[in-house]
Amino acid sequence: MDKNIPILEQLIEKRHEMAKLLNYHSYSELVLENLMAKKVSTVQTFEEKLARKLMKKAKSENDRLLEFKKSETKDPNAVLQPWDTSYYARIEREKKF
Repeated sequence: MDKNIPILEQLIEKRHEMAKLLNYHSYSELVLENLMAKKVSTVQTFEEKLARKLMKKAKSENDRLLEFKKSETKDPNAVLQPWDTSYYARIEREKKF
């Protein structure tokens, strides 16, 4: 792993150099020109919209799992910890199906 870091840093540097030589601001801009998105701003807008939608879904799922944990533990003050989510999701699925 330690050997790979300098290689990756060199690769990133060379990609940036190549993009600059071809009059692009970044390697991403160079690569995107031939793809459907065409521009970095298109990708950024897409990712921002997607993140907003995913956050709503994640919050909804988190709230559901918290309520499930409260009912399972009989503790109205229970808090859903990050390490709880996969456990309670599995238990919930087993009970549901």
